[in-house]
Amino acid sequence: MTKRIRQVGSIVLLVFGCISFLLYSTDDLVVSAPPISTEHCESAYFKYIPVMLTDNNDIYIDTVIDGKFYTLLLDLGFNGFVSLQDDRSDRLALQKKIGVSTRYNIRGSAYSVSRYKVSRVCLGCFSWTDAIIETRPKEISIQNRFTKDGTAPKIKHDGLFGWVPFECFNLFLNIRSGEAACCSDIKTLEQQGYAVKTWACVPLLLDRGLVEFEVTTPDGTVRCCVDSGCSVSFVNKELIGKSLTESCFDSNNFVNYPFLVVGEVDLGPIVLRQIPNHLPISIPLTLGVDFLLKHQVFIDFRQKLIYLSQD
Repeated sequence: MTKRIRQVGSIVLLVFGCISFLLYSTDDLVVSAPPISTEHCESAYFKYIPVMLTDNNDIYIDTVIDGKFYTLLLDLGFNGFVSLQDDRSDRLALQKKIGVSTRYNIRGSAYSVSRYKVSRVCLGCFSWTDAIIETRPKEISIQNRFTKDGTAPKIKHDGLFGWVPFECFNLFLNIRSGEAACCSDIKTLEQQGYAVKTWACVPLLLDRGLVEFEVTTPDGTVRCCVDSGCSVSFVNKELIGKSLTESCFDSNNFVNYPFLVVGEVDLGPIVLRQIPNHLPISIPLTLGVDFLLKHQVFIDFRQKLIYLSQD
């Protein structure tokens, strides 16, 4: 079984880049994808996106914004395009400010983000024009990363790359092999050699600004969020007498689900942490990078379907 936390020097680190930052905006819950350049895409395509998995279970992608290079955390818990830390955005001449939004993190704290329009964002062979990006306080990135000894974590990425851009192209993740790709459809993915006929397939739910689907657990059928910005998977549960940090690192704070059924396919058993999520909406179950290291995922935004491999 994949390790649920990684040792970084003397610091044990848990990351909530996504679900902590993720979803709530006062002026728009679901952001539309900007115009795209499809000059490199055929009617059927499978094109790799360069990704790097760090020792902390962070998934990094290299992005170019208006000619400037940025390393971003791939964060499917962020319902936006790009969010740059305010101390990293000074390389851009951000002049086209279009508004301010309010977001919340896993602690329940509200914070403001400024929104700007940029000319072009490039990721591999893909590009988007007139994209809306955000800038956010650096302190939010620090608040979203928990260390066992309380040491302030180092933030090595420049910001977040959310799920909204992939509405145009669809997204395939095979993180344990260090692969990600934009893929036109499930048939094309099968032609790449993946046994997709054995995979779970259920409706993709985007109505709350999250990449969600329904799963059946010993606690019943609940909505589940896929979050590549979160290093661990967890159920939303408040533990009396324990702080959020204590809940993260309590060695006895786990629940064992003997099954996790998606459609007609059982993806269990699975071991989950119990961590309270103080966002304005209820998210019963979050599947993080530890889950993605075991299961391949194809998110078909066009058909509103999500596919997950058994192993």
